[in-house]
Amino acid sequence: MTYYNVQRMNSSSVSYPDLRFSDKDEMKDKFESYLETGYKNGIGQNLKNRTGIHMLVHSEGCDLSTAGGEHADDCDSPSAFNRGVMAFTGAACSTFDGLQRNSAIKEPVHGFIRFSQIKGSALVGGSSSTYDEHRLGEVRDRKVTPILTYHANESDQYGAGTCDGDGTQMDGYDQRLTDCTIEAVRQTSNNQCNGQQPKPDNC
Repeated sequence: MTYYNVQRMNSSSVSYPDLRFSDKDEMKDKFESYLETGYKNGIGQNLKNRTGIHMLVHSEGCDLSTAGGEHADDCDSPSAFNRGVMAFTGAACSTFDGLQRNSAIKEPVHGFIRFSQIKGSALVGGSSSTYDEHRLGEVRDRKVTPILTYHANESDQYGAGTCDGDGTQMDGYDQRLTDCTIEAVRQTSNNQCNGQQPKPDNC
């Protein structure tokens, strides 16, 4: 059954929890507490028990210090296919047209990719680190695809897999997912349906 709930919060109002933050870790802790505590979220239950992505779009900046969430390979969060996974991003992007849209795509997509389950595939190269998920993206026609957003200039992320695009120079953003990203989500979904999602080796 499809379900979604959109809430608009004002942190200056006593009616809503204080989700202001000074860094990404604090944002993650506050949002997680909000989702898991029934009296805080007003639903009366742990929302992370509801399968899918819980996405917070806040009014702070839009960069690596204000966007993030849970990867599907986190020990307690196998994937958004079998539990609630949180993600957050800012709505105040000041550089490059499309960054806000890409960030809002990128962070939820991480929750649908169980990277440890596809580490042997030809989709990516190098180690099996969770953050190699960014290698599923590419720079296409000088535009960065969603999963590579914020990481396009990192030499260990760009050009390591089969979706390595056509160059390192970028001047914009492309909201289309690469074939590698789509395939990684497909494999994660299939593994979930087949019950083949053990915890990552680091857990």
